[in-house]
Amino acid sequence: MPMHNQDVANSTALTYDELLEEVQRLRQQVADLQTAAPRQSPSGRDNGDPESISPETEPNTLYRDIVDNAVIGFFQAIPDGGYLSANLSLAEILGYESPADLIATVSNVDQQIYCDRTVRQQFKQRLEQCQVIREFECQVYRKDGQQIWVSESVRLVRDQQGNPLYYEGSCVDVTHRKQIEAELQQTHARLEDIIAERTAALKASNDQLVDEVAERQHAEIELQAAKNQLQAVLDAVPGIVSWVSADLRYLGVNRHLAQMFDLPIDTFPGQDIGFLGSGLEFREFVKEFFAGNQQDVYRQVSTLVKGQTRDYLIVAQKYDNDCAAFIVGIDITERSQAEASLRQAEANYRSIFENAVEGIFQTTLEGRYLSANPALARIYGYDSPEDLIQSFSDISKQLYVEPGRRAEFIQLLSEQGSVVRFESQVQRKDGSLIWISENARIVRDENGEPLCFEGTVEDITELKLAQQALQEAKAELETRVEERTQALKEANQRLLIEIQERQRVEAALRGSEAELKALFAAMTDVITVFDAEGRYCKMVSTNSELLYKPEVQRVGKTVYDVLPAPQATLFAIYIQRSLNTGCTLTLEYSLPISDAEAQTSSDGSFDGSAWYNATISPLPDQRVLWVARNITAHKRTEDQLRRAEEKYRSIFENAAEGIAQTSTDGHYLSVNPALVKMFGYASFEEFESEVPCTDYLYVNPLRRAEFRARLEKEGSVSMFVSQARRRDGSTFWISENARVVRDRQGNTLYYEGTVEDITKSKQAEEALRKSEAKERENAQQLQKALDELKQTQTQLVQSEKMSSLGQLMAGVAHEINNPVNFIYGNLAYATRYTQDLLNLLQHYRAAITEEPPELKEQVQAVDLDFVIQDLPKLLGSMRTGSERIREIVRSLRNFSRHDEAELKLVDIHQGVDSTLMILQPRLRADSGKATVVIVRQYGQLPQVKCYAGQLNQVFMNILSNSIDALRDWEAERPGFEPKILVRTRAVEGDRIQITIADNGPGIPPDILSRIFDPFFTTKDVGKGTGLGLSISHQIVVERHQGRLTCQSSPNKGAEFTIEIPVRLAEG
Repeated sequence: MPMHNQDVANSTALTYDELLEEVQRLRQQVADLQTAAPRQSPSGRDNGDPESISPETEPNTLYRDIVDNAVIGFFQAIPDGGYLSANLSLAEILGYESPADLIATVSNVDQQIYCDRTVRQQFKQRLEQCQVIREFECQVYRKDGQQIWVSESVRLVRDQQGNPLYYEGSCVDVTHRKQIEAELQQTHARLEDIIAERTAALKASNDQLVDEVAERQHAEIELQAAKNQLQAVLDAVPGIVSWVSADLRYLGVNRHLAQMFDLPIDTFPGQDIGFLGSGLEFREFVKEFFAGNQQDVYRQVSTLVKGQTRDYLIVAQKYDNDCAAFIVGIDITERSQAEASLRQAEANYRSIFENAVEGIFQTTLEGRYLSANPALARIYGYDSPEDLIQSFSDISKQLYVEPGRRAEFIQLLSEQGSVVRFESQVQRKDGSLIWISENARIVRDENGEPLCFEGTVEDITELKLAQQALQEAKAELETRVEERTQALKEANQRLLIEIQERQRVEAALRGSEAELKALFAAMTDVITVFDAEGRYCKMVSTNSELLYKPEVQRVGKTVYDVLPAPQATLFAIYIQRSLNTGCTLTLEYSLPISDAEAQTSSDGSFDGSAWYNATISPLPDQRVLWVARNITAHKRTEDQLRRAEEKYRSIFENAAEGIAQTSTDGHYLSVNPALVKMFGYASFEEFESEVPCTDYLYVNPLRRAEFRARLEKEGSVSMFVSQARRRDGSTFWISENARVVRDRQGNTLYYEGTVEDITKSKQAEEALRKSEAKERENAQQLQKALDELKQTQTQLVQSEKMSSLGQLMAGVAHEINNPVNFIYGNLAYATRYTQDLLNLLQHYRAAITEEPPELKEQVQAVDLDFVIQDLPKLLGSMRTGSERIREIVRSLRNFSRHDEAELKLVDIHQGVDSTLMILQPRLRADSGKATVVIVRQYGQLPQVKCYAGQLNQVFMNILSNSIDALRDWEAERPGFEPKILVRTRAVEGDRIQITIADNGPGIPPDILSRIFDPFFTTKDVGKGTGLGLSISHQIVVERHQGRLTCQSSPNKGAEFTIEIPVRLAEG
């Protein structure tokens, strides 16, 4: 036996060393995997600067659509404040219902969104130094408090003095990728935990006790540190924090709340939350919160603090079974005021565009409208801007009466970069003709390439009619003067008639002059007549409110006397140029105005200046007609449109992800630099010239067809993964998010969306899958080795236990058997001797007719007649007891079989009976328990070659479990009659079958499937190890090449069936 124990120790030590070597190898594999698969952002882009953009890049409206409908979050945020703007995707990433909800709720991005403020501070410092940060990963809070991982690409926007204005950038949810990375680490950790658990199981109990004491001490230290940290956090929270009971009394507050009311902290506990008299709205909010079923809620409330009304965002969370609540308040007064200002500014901007008198437009170079305001639609006779945009496919053919005017318009734009007062005759929707005046400019990209045209349109039909009437009156006047002069030369004699005719002509002229004055008075322009020296000769007095100075301060003075020097010089130059060339000129200029008359825009542009557009026409008498129109509002609108376009263009051009618009037939309409670079092209020109259609970029063109089919069916597609081809022929993985843009009739116009390079993410996932498969295989091997080691240890322990028990039982049987045999052997002689003595005593009593008095008294004292009757019975009882003891000893010896470790032919029935004999005390009735009835149904069995001692152990385990189940069932059911059936029979295949069944509670299905698992038990701690049936299963199946099964259902008992061969082969 000592040699056997030494073998077990060697086996355990060898397995432990192998486990340690396996752990070191797995750790090295995990480290190699982490080195080979570095973290990569979802965009897959380098940190390079954006490339040039396409000439086909869509303008303001389309950029806004792309940003608003992008799956990637875009935002603009104040460095120490909230969001200025955000798209729907960012709101969805952060768990808000809409961008407006996000902007309204988040007043401080650093405090409300980012989980780790230290990381946020490092981010801002890096951004201050580098201006642009790509793919910065951090944890943020969603609206519901959930923490997620995001990857941000942000740049810092500064003003002209270099001061920070705001951040703008994109945001991508990378929680899924982070979870994958965490799973790799968790797999590694789980493997180490499994090994640590198995290793710890081999340690002695005293080591576990020491560990538990150390862990308890460490936990106490951590608990105290956590308490200190919690108090520090509460004191460091910038908002006000309190914890309140359900009866609306303070349980405690933080330092900020106490300082806000200039009170000590210990003043608040126990007080009603409205005791200061300034937070009635707050008290009602908390009262409603406790009355409701919600666990957490937030609301904006107003309260009076030191005489001032302040707005607070209150967030409440219940705890302690809804008996108390933790409440945090954040001062959002300044944010509320800022939001109101932003909403007003946005309303002003929108109002200018929607309510402008002049038409505002953007067109492509080919002649399609990109955007238009309501005024332009009204000028052209359309119901809405959308109706106007959809009706025109070629402006030059559909709008202009003279098709060549559009070409001339574009030629002037190409030469000058802008066109002012370009007059044309156009056709309205109803077919009527009007005159328009266009002011436009070319919008160019960073390389100076034209992108589109934008400008304004003014209906000048009335002005044209007035000019035509003026020219006709002038022509008629000249004709009449010529006729009268000729008549004077031809007929002096008709002098009197000529004088009369002249008077009539003068009357007509005066009438014409009155008509012209009335016409000028009805015009909204400033009309001035200058002489060659730049002197004011005439002005239209009805428009004095549009003058730089009143008419009385101008007429008779030169431009140098009235205007500032730069403007005066400009006026003089154009007056001389018009007189010298005899041509009508146009000029756009600005004049400073007083503060009282200043017209300022919402963003402060054009402060202190009024802008005019002038037409300078020469008159015959060395004078010019100067017609000026105030275009300040128009200039302001142009500036605001330019700013809005630059804002959305910046987001489009600087996005880290690829953004594109494609036609239904697969041609790219516009792409941003990120997409061009993603596919390996240096510029959009290369991309456009080498990529005939989108199908060209897919490794499998059928994927594009599937993508397009899903778009048409569902309207939008997210996370569509495909393999694409770069310019150099290399392949990579992309993830696409897109939507269908349709017209009012539901017809598809184009597709737009984003493209993300996920190659490294796919590689990391593949590496992770391989690593997980490898680690699962290693873990299974380790688990198998550990299970085998565990089973071996269990078998050895149980074998040692049973061996020791067998030795003990054999020893006890031997020690009992010797004196019992001595007693049993002498009982025969004692019985015979006693019978002889009794016979002799009877003879003596017969021979003595009269007993002496002394003898008679002694016979009566010992009750001789009773002794004669009872003594044989006493000896018979002693004999029966001795035989019972011998039977028990024989059963103990048969059960232990200590001397039968090898295969032997045995009687199975004898082993079952011996086991039942040993269990006899548990079967008898005792303390209100009924006797367990044993029903034997033994068949004719041959001698069986087996390991008898091990089979007896199986019988003992099964019968013991049945007795335990019956006794528990009996305690719950008075009058229950417990019963165990033992049935044996021979079956086909030279095998025997032993069935042990009871009428107990049975076994539920979920437990039945696990009853043979090692250490599985349903008994209380200390009442079972869970090894009995597992070892029994091993003995029957592995040692005897048999089967051990169990059939049971609740409330119908359990039936165990053992089936083994009659002749077990050795080996």
